[in-house]
Amino acid sequence: MTAFVYDMIYIVPVFILALSNAGSYIGIPEYKPVYYIAAVFILADCLSVRHFRGRFKIILPGISIVLVMGMIIVRESEERAVFIKDNIWFLWTLLIVIASFLVGLLVADNRKCRLSAAAGLLAVLIYLPFKHIMPDKLQTASSFMLLCFVAADEIQRRWKKSGYTDLKGHIVSVTPFIILLGLIVYLIPAPDKPYDWNIARQIIRRISDGIKYTNRLLNSDKEDYAGAMGFREDGAYFGDLFVEDDELMELDTPVSAGRVMYLSGRTLDDFNGREWNSLYHEQYKDHILDTLQTIAAVDMYESAYNFDYYKRIDLKVSYDEFNTGFYFVPSKLVKLTPGNEKEEALFNSDRIISQKHLGYGTHYDLSYLRLNDQNPDFKALLDNAAKPDEEEWDHICYAYNYKDAQGLSYQDYLAYVERVYEYYLPPTEISQKAAQYLESLSEGAGDKIEVLNRLDRVLSGFSYTLSPGELPEKIKTPADFTDYLLFEKQEGYCTHYATAFVIMARSMGIPARFVQGFLVPLTGRQPYIVRSSMAHAWAEVYIDNVGWIRYEPTPGIEYDNSWKFMPRSVDATSKPGDAGIGGADEKEQELPLPAIEDPDEIGRVDIKRIIAIAALVMAFVLVFIIADKLIRRSRYKKMGVRQRCVYDCKNCIGLLKLLGLKLQKGETLSEYRERAIKLLFDGDEEGYEEDDAVESDCLDFLEAYEYILYSRNAAAEEYTDTIGRNRAQLYLLIKQRRGVLYAFFAGLNMLY
Repeated sequence: MTAFVYDMIYIVPVFILALSNAGSYIGIPEYKPVYYIAAVFILADCLSVRHFRGRFKIILPGISIVLVMGMIIVRESEERAVFIKDNIWFLWTLLIVIASFLVGLLVADNRKCRLSAAAGLLAVLIYLPFKHIMPDKLQTASSFMLLCFVAADEIQRRWKKSGYTDLKGHIVSVTPFIILLGLIVYLIPAPDKPYDWNIARQIIRRISDGIKYTNRLLNSDKEDYAGAMGFREDGAYFGDLFVEDDELMELDTPVSAGRVMYLSGRTLDDFNGREWNSLYHEQYKDHILDTLQTIAAVDMYESAYNFDYYKRIDLKVSYDEFNTGFYFVPSKLVKLTPGNEKEEALFNSDRIISQKHLGYGTHYDLSYLRLNDQNPDFKALLDNAAKPDEEEWDHICYAYNYKDAQGLSYQDYLAYVERVYEYYLPPTEISQKAAQYLESLSEGAGDKIEVLNRLDRVLSGFSYTLSPGELPEKIKTPADFTDYLLFEKQEGYCTHYATAFVIMARSMGIPARFVQGFLVPLTGRQPYIVRSSMAHAWAEVYIDNVGWIRYEPTPGIEYDNSWKFMPRSVDATSKPGDAGIGGADEKEQELPLPAIEDPDEIGRVDIKRIIAIAALVMAFVLVFIIADKLIRRSRYKKMGVRQRCVYDCKNCIGLLKLLGLKLQKGETLSEYRERAIKLLFDGDEEGYEEDDAVESDCLDFLEAYEYILYSRNAAAEEYTDTIGRNRAQLYLLIKQRRGVLYAFFAGLNMLY
């Protein structure tokens, strides 16, 4: 018993920690108690194999296996595959419990493993608050108990004791107190936030801040992101790139922002064949004007379903070791709020900057519109958007708290559209070969937007490389660059493809611009880390009455950042286009009605299956008992007379155990007999209770057993009848004093 409890001391905490941490990864059922009940049964199977003796090792695991197999067998053949798939979590639970059981045994049996586990657990408990992670109360209590048991074990090993010196026995004796302490830890109300180790964090933060702020001052003239995209600060091309992987920013948003996020730093409008420059850098709020124009386009086109076209996202941006003068923002910016008043955001037409250099410690909040522009249904808006009138514009400005805001009036909007065509659609010539190529792409296309989509797919099919080599000296004009990339090189990185796309779009009469910033994958836990290796360049084209729409012609960058449109319904108040993307002539789409369960089916138990499973379990137990008896009887018949007598005497001692009389350690058989007479027959060898059907001579086998064990010349044949008679008497005594259930277990242990 001591060994069993000692194992449980270490196995159970490991079992709880493994089970509670793994549950969220293996798809446990909604009815969680099933998960924990199954895990407890599996642990009981493991413990039975560890601590039961002989044939009883397999009885409990065997019942569990039959139970699981029965739940599969009783189902129809077509249901079995679905049932197994839906309950695959059980297989993972089985592996987790067995693994935790083995780890627990290793911790219990090996001192080095025990100390290593305790040290690792303590380190994790200290580390979690630094990451603002609150551990589960059950996990904390289990960890606390495990640490207490390890500490108690080490104290016992170093404590010089006399008398009772069994180490495991001492540990087992303090188990109730440690369990009580663990229960108190579990019941104590936990704070909403983990302990933040404020003093230690303040010291570390101040040292780190001092180093980083010093670095910021020493490198205040450096732009960390520009070179990584193939541009110097003057906009000239590099040849080959060497990409670093420094952490620059952190992004945090309370809702899903899709699979990727584009953060633009600056937009460029003038390309001379070898470098990009910005001729348009006046102090206009073009970022906000573009967003309001898009909102107005959606509102006039299909206001009731505006959530199909955009979602408003709040975002918090924090700079790490990042030296720059730019605020990096997603397109369709709604609002930008710097975290420091000294770092006021200045809106220029091509960028958002601060008079104070930005770097470590800079943080700002913003909100923007995440467009559904990759959804094919979004194209209807691009084709049919109308120009807003002044009333509509004022309505949108009022809704977004920009009414009477400087630089955002309706007249400012009209002037903005004129500037877009002035700066982003300069006279652009391409070679005759490129024009013919563009004409071939246009065959069968419904409009210019479809041609842009085809061009985007063509460029995406080229090769991506960070080592394209220097541009040849022969390239002097945008037309030269386009021919070089399309018909000669056909490889490069993002700047090459974005540049070519902008040139070709402009040659079609569509305003287009070149954008530098970051492409950030939104995977894993927040905050999302923006690295220097994510620096990127892309193209944007201006769609009349809608605004700037992003295109990604760089090879190898494929993602779907869209979401599905809601089905439309037509009513008397619908606007043109409210019926859906295809127009009012399309058939009305209806949402499928949710299936309604029959109340009589809810909670109904399949009695037939339960009976079938129970019958299988009973059949297994019956077969086990019969097989066990046959095997033992066969072995018994092969024994000699002396061996049979010893076996029968042990069997009788087992029957005495069922009467509450266990042979104690160091007790002789004679002493055992005297104690048995005293407890069973009130110490009287002659007079018994009137209702007793058994006399005290039922204990004569103990004298025979002692004589057989310690006398070499004992004739075992003389005691065969006595031992057999005593066994039958003890069985009757069990039945009389303990009842039928005890008699049943006594009968299982008898061969005849």
